[in-house]
Amino acid sequence: MIALTKRKGPKALFTPQAKEMVKAVKQAACTIYDLSEEDLLNDKSYTVASVRFMCFSVLFNNAGLKDYAIADAFGKSRNAVCNGLSKIEGQRDVYRDVREAINTIITTANEYPSKKFHWCIQ
Repeated sequence: MIALTKRKGPKALFTPQAKEMVKAVKQAACTIYDLSEEDLLNDKSYTVASVRFMCFSVLFNNAGLKDYAIADAFGKSRNAVCNGLSKIEGQRDVYRDVREAINTIITTANEYPSKKFHWCIQ
């Protein structure tokens, strides 16, 4: 019987632009919702999870990152990312405040002060 070992280290390969976009989205969400990055990544409350799901949506739909890369960046499982994306997709089409919150995160992330690379989240 072959023993399967879990791979250590990052699973996804990020371009420098993608790393910077992830960092900018995290900082934008933390600034807007007055959270620490640790709270954004680890808090299990409904409100913080919704903010995290909006970050997933921004990175998946607007920045072009795959779900496994987002999962790696946030320290979550791929299943958690897919669940968050489906939840936000359903809410984005129905609730205007979710759409506006996502646009606010995008606008704030695009104004990231220390850009080293050329990128823009659409």
